Amino acid sequence: MVYRYFGLCIAVMLLILAALAGCGRISAYQESKAQASEEARQQLIQEMGEENRARNEKRQAFLHSPLHEAGMGYLRVTLEELMPGCKMEISLEPGDYRDIAQEQLEKVPGNTEEWTEFFSRAALSFNVNHWDYKQEPEEICEKLMERGISGNMNADEWNSDRWYFRADTGETELYRRPGV
Repeated sequence: MVYRYFGLCIAVMLLILAALAGCGRISAYQESKAQASEEARQQLIQEMGEENRARNEKRQAFLHSPLHEAGMGYLRVTLEELMPGCKMEISLEPGDYRDIAQEQLEKVPGNTEEWTEFFSRAALSFNVNHWDYKQEPEEICEKLMERGISGNMNADEWNSDRWYFRADTGETELYRRPGV
C-alpha cells in the first residue's frame, strides 16, 4: 500500500514537472514571437520613415522650383486683376508633379493651355475675400478657368464650404460641408 501511494506521488510529481517544462517552452515561444513581431514593427516604421522622407524631398523640390514660383505669381496676378487689393491665402502643392524629373520643374508655362495643364496636375487651394467685391464665387471660378486655373476656393467668409473648379473640363461644383 505504501508503495502504491509512493508510486502515485511520484507519478503526480512527474506530471507536474512535465507541465512546468512545457510552460517554459510555451513562454520561450511567446517571447520569441513577441520579439519577431516587434522587429517587424520596427522595420515597418523605418520603411515608412524612408518613404516619408523621400516624399518630402520631392515636395520640397517642387515648392522651391521655378514652376511653383511662376504658378504662385500667375495666380496672385490673376486674383489681383479680378479683385484689386484682395486678401489671399494660397496653398499650391505638387499633386502629380511629385514624381517628375527636376528638368520639368524648371519649365514655366507660357500660355493658357500650358497653365491649364499645370493647374490640372498641381493641387491648388485658396481663400480670398470675394464677398467684399460683390462678385458671385461661381463667376470668379469661371474667370479663373478662362485663364487656365483649376483648384478649390472658399465659398464664404467662414470657409465652411468650397468651390471646386477645373479649367480642363470647365466644371464647377459647390461642396457643402455636412453639419455646418
